[in-house]
Amino acid sequence: MFKVTANTELNRLYISISGHIEMGEAKNIVQAVGRESKLLKTGFDVINDLSNYKFGNPSAGRLLQGAIKYLQARGVNRVIRVVGKSKIALIQFARFTQIFSNYKTIYVPTMEEAEKKLAPEYID
Repeated sequence: MFKVTANTELNRLYISISGHIEMGEAKNIVQAVGRESKLLKTGFDVINDLSNYKFGNPSAGRLLQGAIKYLQARGVNRVIRVVGKSKIALIQFARFTQIFSNYKTIYVPTMEEAEKKLAPEYID
C-alpha cells in the first residue's frame, strides 16, 4: 500500500510505503511520484515514510530507483526517510539509493523527527 501527496504550501512531497511492494504497485508509486512532484517547485523536500514497510520484490526496488532519478531531475533538495524500527526498510532502501552519489538521505525514527529536520528553525 502507498500514498503520495504534494504539499504545495511547504513545497514538500510525502511518500508513504507500507506492506510488501510488488512490480505492479512499484509502477504505480513511480507514476504517483512523477504526478505529484510536478506540483512542486524546484528545491522541494521529500519525507518518505517506510516505518510500516516489509521486504519487497528486489525488481520492484530497482523500478523505484526510477522515481529517485526523476526526483533528482526535478531538483529535489532534502530527503528524509522515516524507518521507525524497520531495519528491513533501512537496509533495503539504503541499498537501492547507494548508487546515487548526489542523493543525500537522512534516516529518522519518526514522522515528528522528519518534520523537525525540515523546520526552518532547525540547525543540525
